[in-house]
Amino acid sequence: MIMKTNKIWTARALVISALMLLQACSFASVGTDAAALASFPAPEKAWPREGAYPNPDNLRMLKQGMTKDQLYGLLGMPHFNEGFFYVREWNYLFQVSTSGTPSANVGACQLKIKFDQDMRAASYQWKPENCAGPEPALLRAHAPAVQRPEHTLQIPAR
Repeated sequence: MIMKTNKIWTARALVISALMLLQACSFASVGTDAAALASFPAPEKAWPREGAYPNPDNLRMLKQGMTKDQLYGLLGMPHFNEGFFYVREWNYLFQVSTSGTPSANVGACQLKIKFDQDMRAASYQWKPENCAGPEPALLRAHAPAVQRPEHTLQIPAR
């Protein structure tokens, strides 16, 4: 009986140690110095490897204070291994066509989202810099804002 109890406690200790190690890894990239804020993961480590073609209208909706659920709905899951618990940073790799044709003149933009202590978006950082701004150069060329015609609904009188 004592031997069985020791094995159970040993197994629990190993699981707890593994979880603590994973937790430590998720905080490894959080820092306050300029190098930590400006560092981006290598594009070849993205999953999927080619990144994704973003919906420009969704990118235009990004703002500070958004929750992870809201961002997940707009951008999908992060493209890099970010950790498991209390992750404070999400990274994306976007492929953007500068010609308007998905397979021609493709440029890559990386987006890093930093979260505050309440797990709300605190900052958005872009690499390269021409991907940043309210109307990034690459996004303007790829898909300008859609101009929707106004429609009126006519209900016949009875």
